[in-house]
Amino acid sequence: MNKIMIGLLLGLSFSGLFAQKELAPVSDPSAGLASILGGAENTIKKVTVSSESEQAATVTVEFAGFQDKKYIMKGFLLTNIKKVPVELEPVVVDVPSSGNSVEFTFKFKQQQKAYTQQYLETVQLGIVVMDASSPLASVSTNLSDVNIGGSTFNYQYPKKWRIGGTASMVVQVKLTPIGSAASIRQ
Repeated sequence: MNKIMIGLLLGLSFSGLFAQKELAPVSDPSAGLASILGGAENTIKKVTVSSESEQAATVTVEFAGFQDKKYIMKGFLLTNIKKVPVELEPVVVDVPSSGNSVEFTFKFKQQQKAYTQQYLETVQLGIVVMDASSPLASVSTNLSDVNIGGSTFNYQYPKKWRIGGTASMVVQVKLTPIGSAASIRQ
């Protein structure tokens, strides 16, 4: 009986490790205006993190609508100051005419500069859905500023992206004496 209970508990705890993480929407007044302009029949139903590591993440976006014409989705990650980091390029995908989901794969690309932190933090995932024939569809620089003419959806996605070690990287180390060294006084 105890072996069955332990097996059940282990099974439940391991299933949580491999489960997809659903992202919660962020209420943003500017995103609401763009969504109204985009139409109520076209919406994103669910956003989940399919897989992630310290330097990559794959996000699955399930949607309804967007079948009346050709659309593109632009996915981008934002820092806490609402900027797209240059290390994480925005991803652009075509919305399939006969499907209801797309995937964004983000990969951390370390720049040739001195980093002062071991991690780059992002806090939100932004998705802009726009008509593929729109003149703004080809703009891909700072997508956090380009939400006119499309529907914008923002989701909470706090993530730390590991910065690989470089010769110019500054790492702060807190030294803690152990054993008999902890009792030495000057």
